[in-house]
Amino acid sequence: MPYTSGPTRPPRFAPSSYQWLIYAITFLIVLIDGYDTQAVSFAAPALREEIGGDHAALGALFSAGLFGGLVGGLVFGPLGDRIGRKPILLISLAIMAAGSFATAFANGVDQLSLLRFLTGIGLGGAIPGVIATAAEYAPRGRRSLVVALVFSGFPLGAVAGSITSALVLAEHGWRLIFIIGAIAPALLLLATALWLPESLALLERGGDAARARALRVRERLGARGGDLEGAEEARHYGPRGSVLQLFTEGRAAGTALIWTICFLSLLCTYGIVSWIPTLVREAGLPIEIAVLSSGALNIGSIFGNLMLARLGDRIPPFTAMATAYFIGALFVGAIGFASTSSTTMLLVCFAAGLFTIGAQLSVTAVVAAFYPTRVRATGIGWSFGIGRFGGVVGPTLAGLVLAQGASFEHFMMAVGAVSAAAGCGVLALSLASARASARAPAERIA
Repeated sequence: MPYTSGPTRPPRFAPSSYQWLIYAITFLIVLIDGYDTQAVSFAAPALREEIGGDHAALGALFSAGLFGGLVGGLVFGPLGDRIGRKPILLISLAIMAAGSFATAFANGVDQLSLLRFLTGIGLGGAIPGVIATAAEYAPRGRRSLVVALVFSGFPLGAVAGSITSALVLAEHGWRLIFIIGAIAPALLLLATALWLPESLALLERGGDAARARALRVRERLGARGGDLEGAEEARHYGPRGSVLQLFTEGRAAGTALIWTICFLSLLCTYGIVSWIPTLVREAGLPIEIAVLSSGALNIGSIFGNLMLARLGDRIPPFTAMATAYFIGALFVGAIGFASTSSTTMLLVCFAAGLFTIGAQLSVTAVVAAFYPTRVRATGIGWSFGIGRFGGVVGPTLAGLVLAQGASFEHFMMAVGAVSAAAGCGVLALSLASARASARAPAERIA
């Protein structure tokens, strides 16, 4: 089923108070996911001083959590479509809290890698359910905007992590970063249990008790309860999701291209964000600037994501996304030449985040719009899983390349080329979607 644009002028964005509560909880879950996913990168300069290890060992440590995220996304995404998104979110948050707390007391690279892998399962498992829930409870015609707003929590969490790390590393050490990363998901677990609803589509397929819960959810939504993106899908939900359904009904080419884009995009993103603090520090800039460089990348990505989202409910976003990847490739390559001053480094990192990582974040809205409710968490889970495989490969490959003596400049130019390759993938997805639209004009994803 192809992605097509929404109306030229989407309806006014006017969610109910209960929808705002749903968006707030899902936003905060994504925020702590962003904080914890990149926490080890922020801690890396201090970690290396305490436990040692070369570039290759540090790259393996960065990749351990991302590999856990891959496993979590592939396993928990389809489970969320089958048994419910809320229980999967509660399990994921519990894993995140326990794993981060244990990481704060780890000693040695092997212990840290194991605990980051286990924590990553929770981090990767939470995202499919969060994005699917936000998409389903979006006002009709405003799914892309809601998903973009919710997923902007990920880079904002990374920004919060970079600022927190800059404040605490020198005085309190790296372990406090992970203690903070354990407290937040524990609090969110309670909020999720109390206030976040299950998918209406899943509830209305259940028994009497589940349908009664669906009715209570609709009552809390009020007059806007029937004007959701997922309202029509809830009435025609069909069989529950499996990965094979991602390749049916004209979705095969689009799914393959989405996976390719996610792989290349996260290979590029985590190749940058995992190594920037360490490489900037090694280039001779202060440790505070090394950590804040990652923050600049993530701040830029928030603006880039929202900029692209403003187009997402009006026109197919492929051209804008591809252009962002291509422009971002230039700024990513320029990072290696920006160590002449702290200001230059921060500005170039901001621009790289604005375009390349902003485009990567906007892929989330395309994925959420591409798949119907019955396979949405499965589609998101597998897309993020494949993407996180790129995230696993990126830091590890970077560590091996740097260990062989590659310069900062050449490394960043190579990463920039990956951003350009992701842009080419977006253009190919646009062509595939256009062909699918021509074959099945009646099928439309808002």
